[in-house]
Amino acid sequence: MNRKLIWAVGLMLTATFALTSCSDDDDDNRTPEIPVEKSYDAYVVNNGNWGANDGTIGAIQGVHTDTPSYLDIYKQENNKGIGDAQDAYITVSADGRDGLVFVTSTTSSKISVLDTKGKELHVQLLPNVQPRYITGEGSDVYFSAYNGYVYKMNRDTYRITDSVKVGAYPEAVAIADGKLYAALSNYDMSGNGKYLAEVDLKSFKKTKDIEVGLNPYSQMVAVGSKVFFVSNLDYSDNILQMLDAATGKVTEIGHGTSIAYDKLNDDIVCVSAVYGHPEYDGIYRYNVSSGKKTDIKLSQTPGNIGQVSVSPQSGYLYIVNQSYTGPCELWVYDQYGAFKTKFQSGMATQQVIFLR
Repeated sequence: MNRKLIWAVGLMLTATFALTSCSDDDDDNRTPEIPVEKSYDAYVVNNGNWGANDGTIGAIQGVHTDTPSYLDIYKQENNKGIGDAQDAYITVSADGRDGLVFVTSTTSSKISVLDTKGKELHVQLLPNVQPRYITGEGSDVYFSAYNGYVYKMNRDTYRITDSVKVGAYPEAVAIADGKLYAALSNYDMSGNGKYLAEVDLKSFKKTKDIEVGLNPYSQMVAVGSKVFFVSNLDYSDNILQMLDAATGKVTEIGHGTSIAYDKLNDDIVCVSAVYGHPEYDGIYRYNVSSGKKTDIKLSQTPGNIGQVSVSPQSGYLYIVNQSYTGPCELWVYDQYGAFKTKFQSGMATQQVIFLR
């Protein structure tokens, strides 16, 4: 069975969701020290085994070389596990340097704030909220939660300053043209999860729902006024779509299960690895400006292709080789698909997040 489906069904059977207010008692009023030293080139979010709370935050040194190395930095710095890490966002400090790593954990229902070495600076416990995906702009970070809300959190004080109800089981989030978009998934299998919720950032009010393919899920990337996202449909296919935030028009691009933005080439790199449908398998580029699609031919192919990420400096592709029995691997290719190296990461690797 598709691991994403197992995860979704498992959470549905065990979790309860209720909006609760967040405490301001735990050091919310202090201003944290912003780290100024970049310790690593990229960070890796590993979800862990379902229900085991054994996810990790790792880091990669030597991303732009042929011999990168991986380290579980959270455990090294804090001598404990982080929980079921789901997503992460790296903020930019006021002087333009990379600042803090905000991590969402769903079943442990919290936001963890780390410095760039992996040291935990703050934990915001959010009982019954269940944070999912996270993004940010300026001095604020925004995260979706399975209780149906999107929250706004200040980057410097860690205070949650606002929230807005967007709809059932929001997942991936992205920002374009002064608006935040949240994927309203079909997590409850009702058939109603087929929208992107639009939130005006200035008022922080929901303005509308935009109908898209059934079950928009974990993949959303904003490039200018265009928002790219993946819908899982009924898990028999997965499709890549594009929303023009200026017009509200939605365009279907093709099959796709995982996407990332290649800044060097202005391309969306899309992996299509549809469970049970090898005829859809492949990797291609979609140029944001021209709309041209170009296939990528991998010189070696992982056995179980998962998430793709792209280095903004070198254009190297980092593709997860998923494992359901042990740690995953990261396979590294140059921008043309030539295999460079591979190395072990963590359990249920979600993505690689590169420093800017």
